[in-house]
Amino acid sequence: MQTQIWEITKIINWFPFKSSDFNSDWKWLLIIRIQDMEKWINNNSKFWDWVYDKKVLINKGDILVSLSWSFKVEKWEFSEALLNQRIIKIATNNNENLLNWYLYYYLNQKLDEIKSKATNTSIPNISVNDIKNLQIPLPPLSTQKQIIQKLDKLKELISLRKESIKKQEYLIKSIFIEMFGDPMLNEKGWEVKKLWELCNKITDWEHNNPDFTNEWMPLIMAKDVLDYWIDLSDVKYVSFDDWVKYIKKCNPQKWDLLIVSRWATIWRITVVNLNISFCTMWSTILIKPNFSIIYSKYIMYLFRDENFIKKVRNVSSASAQQAIYIANISNLKIPVPPISLQNKFASIVQKNEENIKKQKESLEKLEELYSTTMQESFRF
Repeated sequence: MQTQIWEITKIINWFPFKSSDFNSDWKWLLIIRIQDMEKWINNNSKFWDWVYDKKVLINKGDILVSLSWSFKVEKWEFSEALLNQRIIKIATNNNENLLNWYLYYYLNQKLDEIKSKATNTSIPNISVNDIKNLQIPLPPLSTQKQIIQKLDKLKELISLRKESIKKQEYLIKSIFIEMFGDPMLNEKGWEVKKLWELCNKITDWEHNNPDFTNEWMPLIMAKDVLDYWIDLSDVKYVSFDDWVKYIKKCNPQKWDLLIVSRWATIWRITVVNLNISFCTMWSTILIKPNFSIIYSKYIMYLFRDENFIKKVRNVSSASAQQAIYIANISNLKIPVPPISLQNKFASIVQKNEENIKKQKESLEKLEELYSTTMQESFRF
């Protein structure tokens, strides 16, 4: 049996609260905005202390769908809050044939279809009717419960894996601070130099798109630069002649650094872990440290410090244009601890990095299994 969403649910539209009337006092009701769908409660959260229509009040367990930007389906897990513009609430309305978590998983399984309905404008939008008209299968409640149990288990495993990775990364950050101090304060009084003074080269590739080939030299793009390694599972290739031409300017080698300078994964930085020759796209910046005075791992974790990233953003205007510029980062002032201490740090965190890599690979497999299971669960 299948039916349309609007026939078995109650869809509550948002209210266009005036942003000029928002406040930052946590004692009032939280306003849920489009940007909060990524991280519900944060330092930029806004609140409401005026009158409101109770129909836009959301409670723990309510299903929310954002209709603009990056479309998301989320389940509200906190106390009371208010729906702002372009977010709707979908309630099962105590329907005896539909379980709330089943509806949640079904809507997530339909996300690609939902996104395909978006208007082709600078701000992608979908309409409430796009959601209302979705067809939802209604198997027996026992089947719905089985689907929920399977997906809940995988979701829990994914959450646990992410938490484990987060703890390992926090441990490395703590070791970094303990050994080197806060890099923004330079509490230990290390000598300070500009990044270009510490490197043999800081560069990127020619700013043009190459002709891809089916084989020869791997071309590393932004998507291939992961947190702890370079992923060769889905690389493109360039001809030998192009590779010879491009490496004259940009010749990455093992232990160099690659930092993503454009697009969605901007700021991601990793130490080159490959023994093979390759070239890089202009969306990455190559940093070749002078290993006699600075070590790759030290620069990598320095660039992962949140406050340091804010500093890079400020000098490169990256917050506005989503880009990191060579001229700006080359002049960043870097505290320079003794090279022996940097090497000691690298040795200490080596085991942590290996564990994180294994856990990230495991997480990727779990997420693939979750996606496959979700697709299979709604084939009736």
